Amino acid sequence: MFEKNAEAPLNPHFLFNSMNAIRYMIFENQDLASDLLGKLAELIRYQLNDGVTNTSFSDDLTQLEHLLDLEALRLEERFTLTKNLSKLVSPHPLPCSVLLPLVEYVFIKKDIYSVSHNNLVISTKEAGSALVFTLNLTQSPKIKSGDLPLDNLIEQLGMGNICSATQTCDANTYTMELTFNNEY
Repeated sequence: MFEKNAEAPLNPHFLFNSMNAIRYMIFENQDLASDLLGKLAELIRYQLNDGVTNTSFSDDLTQLEHLLDLEALRLEERFTLTKNLSKLVSPHPLPCSVLLPLVEYVFIKKDIYSVSHNNLVISTKEAGSALVFTLNLTQSPKIKSGDLPLDNLIEQLGMGNICSATQTCDANTYTMELTFNNEY
């Protein structure tokens, strides 16, 4: 059904920084630290995927939410996350780990780690037989300009036949919209 998914491991810096953030959280809020450690473990297990090559959009989105929760812990007051996620009617099959590398790529290229504030809004909606995923990143003082070569990354992830991307970027906001075609 899908082309071979490119290797898309989690960024090692993300893993080590997340473990350090959780380590410090243990002393402040043990319940939250336990929850975040569970999310990190699930994220790593999902990334290793035990030979599984396909998943559903909902499962991939859950793993993305885990990554974003961990990023929120790492970046503290420099990161605000809003989720506008519609309940999905269709299963929308995907290769494993599609959203994670795309969002990590945006984070790196838009340099979320060195700006004073990031406001991230992610949303999903079904549009006929397609599914639309939108990422809207507003940064202060300003966002790194320019579009990203998303088409190349989508091809590397083996998604070229079912996913299209549009993006806009102005002084403070970057928006990426991915449309996944469910008719294959």
